[in-house]
Amino acid sequence: MADLKAGENLLDIGIGTGLLEEMISEEINVYGIDISEKMMEKIKQKI
Repeated sequence: MADLKAGENLLDIGIGTGLLEEMISEEINVYGIDISEKMMEKIKQKI
């Protein structure tokens, strides 16, 4: 896992259901993309 600090950015390629985002501090800016429209819809429901 990267040593990210508050205010830094993380790009999650293949975001899936957003499991990684649940483990990352809310102080980190997380951006994600996925080839699957269904996965993108699932993650949109979480945010």
